[in-house]
Amino acid sequence: KYAYRFSRACDIVMGFLRDTSDIKFAFVTGGKDPDEILNSGGTDAMKKIIDNAIPLVDFLWQTANSNFIVSTPGGRVQAEKFIRKKIEKIVDDDLKKEFDKEFNNRIFNNWHKFKRPNLSVQIKLPDINNVEKNTIVYIVNSFPELAEQYIEFLSTLNIDFDGVYSDLKLDKKSAEKYIISLKIQRYLDKLKLTKKDLTDKYLAGDEDAKSQIKEIDKEITKTLEKQNLLLIE
Repeated sequence: KYAYRFSRACDIVMGFLRDTSDIKFAFVTGGKDPDEILNSGGTDAMKKIIDNAIPLVDFLWQTANSNFIVSTPGGRVQAEKFIRKKIEKIVDDDLKKEFDKEFNNRIFNNWHKFKRPNLSVQIKLPDINNVEKNTIVYIVNSFPELAEQYIEFLSTLNIDFDGVYSDLKLDKKSAEKYIISLKIQRYLDKLKLTKKDLTDKYLAGDEDAKSQIKEIDKEITKTLEKQNLLLIE
């Protein structure tokens, strides 16, 4: 009953959304209305409810996950259709595109998440080239907050972050996208090298390597999908 009411409220507001909008949903439990909350708990009780209000984008996501069985392919299709139908009501094209990007990322990272295979084969990747090195050193020195956020990955590159670099005039968003892109590519390279090593073992008579190769192939496909998604953003 209440889920239907809030879904209807969502339908109404979607057409009025603008880039300055800040729509949130506040929920009152126990079958009470706002007047009852104010009378029994005062303004503090009402403020607590308002402070816990859910942003529109999170409300849509929670509703889709609650109303459909997203652990199954059919459920995910139904949930995505539900979300797309809501987004289509947005009049502002630029805002609609941003909503699309937001939910594309959520769908990819949550509904299609995967476990990375346990790569028993130790693979050493070649050093990054000079262009990549210059870009990373520039980013680390220009955006220390990104360096801190991605320190685990950056530390695997084995480069001197205090080195000389060219001014690339990247903004923070482009800089972060570069780090993520390089991280995905390095992981993809590692998968391919691992597959080559396992293939050699399989050809040499190691039957156990066959199942590992299949898992690597699945992981390569998923990683390529993630890479393509990043490229179109």
